[in-house]
Amino acid sequence: MKKILRYLARHEKAVLLWLPCLALALASVLLVPQIMQIAAARKAERYDLIENIEELPVVDAREIADEVKTGQELAPAEAIPEVIETPPLSPFGWKTTDDGKRIYFREDGTLLRGLKYIDNHIYYFLEDGVCASSVGVDVSFYNGSVNWKALKKAGIDFVILRIGGRGWGQGGTLYDDWCFFSSLNSAKAAGLKVGAYFYSAATNLAEAAQEASLAVNRLHGTALELPIFFDSEFSGNYPNGRADPLSMAQRTEIAKVFCRLVEKAGYEAGIYSSESFLTDELFFDALADYQIWMANYTEDDQIPTPGHRYDIWQFTDRGRLPGISGSCDINVIF
Repeated sequence: MKKILRYLARHEKAVLLWLPCLALALASVLLVPQIMQIAAARKAERYDLIENIEELPVVDAREIADEVKTGQELAPAEAIPEVIETPPLSPFGWKTTDDGKRIYFREDGTLLRGLKYIDNHIYYFLEDGVCASSVGVDVSFYNGSVNWKALKKAGIDFVILRIGGRGWGQGGTLYDDWCFFSSLNSAKAAGLKVGAYFYSAATNLAEAAQEASLAVNRLHGTALELPIFFDSEFSGNYPNGRADPLSMAQRTEIAKVFCRLVEKAGYEAGIYSSESFLTDELFFDALADYQIWMANYTEDDQIPTPGHRYDIWQFTDRGRLPGISGSCDINVIF
C-alpha cells in the first residue's frame, strides 16, 4: 500500500490526467449493457398482435413435413411403465414422508423410481423416490389419433398440444397442426389440463409477432390451464435452418416478444427447449419470469440439475402409454 501511495504522489499529474478516462471506461462497462437492454426492450414494445392475421399465408403442417422435424436427440431407451402389484394388507407400498411427499416401497424395502403403473394408474417417481405431482404428454399430428379417455383413465393429467409453427426452410412458411382443434376439444372433454406450444423459426421481432398472433388467433379465446410455450430449438437440417445462425441475444429477444404478446392476449407464456439450448443458446435470466418446460433425456431416471429453475421436465420421447399408438413424449411436473 505504501508503495502505491508513493507512486501516486510522484505521478500525481499523470493520474489526474488519466482519471477521467478511467472513470469513463468504467462507466461504459457498467452502463452500456443496461442501455442496450433498455433499447432492445423499447424496440420489442413496438410490436403488437396482428389484427389481420388471416392475410398471412398458413399451410397444413403435412405440406411441409420435411421442414417441421427438429434435430433433437432420441431418449436412450423406451419408457414403458413397469406394472407394480401391491399385495393386500402389505406393510410395503405407499407411504407419506414427514414433509407430506408420497413414496412407494417395494417388498425388498427399496423405493420405486421412474415410470410405474400401480392399480391401473400411471405415476412417475423421481430419483429420490418422491412421486411427481402429475404426469403428462405433448402431442402433434405425428402421434396420429389419440384416445384421450384412455389416457385420462391411465392417470395422465395434462397435455401440451402443438398449435402450429414456422418451417425452418428459408421461406419461413407458417403452418397449422391439423389435429390441434380436435385434440383440444377431446382432451378437455376427457378432463385433462391443456397447454399449447408453437415451434418458432423466427429470425426477427416482426416474425415473432406473427407467430404469437397466429397462436393466439387459433385458440379463439379458449381458456388453457397451462401456458402457450415458445418452442426454440435447432432445425432438423442444422446448421442450415433459417434460425440456426441466430445469436443468443437475437433468439432471446424473439422469445421475449412472443411471450409478451401471448401474455397481452391473456394467456400464460412459457419457454420450451432442451437443457443445453436453454444454457448455450438463450439468455436464461432474461426469460426466467416465464414457465420453463425443459427436455433432457437422462439415463436411469436421473433428475436434471441444470443450475436454473424449470417447471416441467420432458424426460423421454420414447414413451409407451395406453391411448397413443407408437412412441410419445412424456413429461412430469414436480
